[in-house]
Amino acid sequence: MATTVAVQDSFLASAYELPKEITKKVFKALRNFVRDPRPDGLHVEKLSGRASDLLSIRVDDDYRIIFRESETGAPVALFVGKHDVAYRFADHARPMTNVALQCTRADVSPSIDSHTPIANFSAIRAQAGIKHAQVRLRTTVSALMLVDDLASLVSTRKYLPLAQRLMQESGESVRFTFEDIEKIIGDRLPPSARKHRPWWGNESSPQRVQAVSWMAVGWKVETVDLSAEVVVFIRR
Repeated sequence: MATTVAVQDSFLASAYELPKEITKKVFKALRNFVRDPRPDGLHVEKLSGRASDLLSIRVDDDYRIIFRESETGAPVALFVGKHDVAYRFADHARPMTNVALQCTRADVSPSIDSHTPIANFSAIRAQAGIKHAQVRLRTTVSALMLVDDLASLVSTRKYLPLAQRLMQESGESVRFTFEDIEKIIGDRLPPSARKHRPWWGNESSPQRVQAVSWMAVGWKVETVDLSAEVVVFIRR
């Protein structure tokens, strides 16, 4: 059975903040659950009250993954964090009546821009006073991802904001300058991105995490102009 999970961008935003020593535990728990969703030994808990349509997976004594079941069978990962914060997020998550593995739009609190970078998640959370009713991001369910691709993306972190931004796009194509991408990721692209066309190749692997960042969320590079420093992504 392929280890796949449907990912909401709020999960990427919360995963961005994971301590490195917790990351491996989170994705081990996800792999185990996707391979065998029976609750025996996995500490899967059905939540109650306003979060009665959600479940949690115990990562360790402190961390929980909040997820939702879908008609496709792939769990929809919504959030990961310390248990009190995770359950608070679950209490304020709005019910989703049409879970589909495609980019759709959900309501957004007016206090949060729909293209809020992942790197600003801490500031938003602090401003919101951990009120996760105000910390939901735009995409409902954006992509079906291999757990290993997701783990690589979160572990590397650098290109995770690019994945989130692409998940939020509603069109069939999007054009970015290299400078746009550097603003999205909050860092400079490596020199090879400006010198070598293969750097933009659609060949994802743990050694090419930049390609994972677009391919794992359903996009690919259509064209890149190194002289103009422009890249166009299209949906796969």
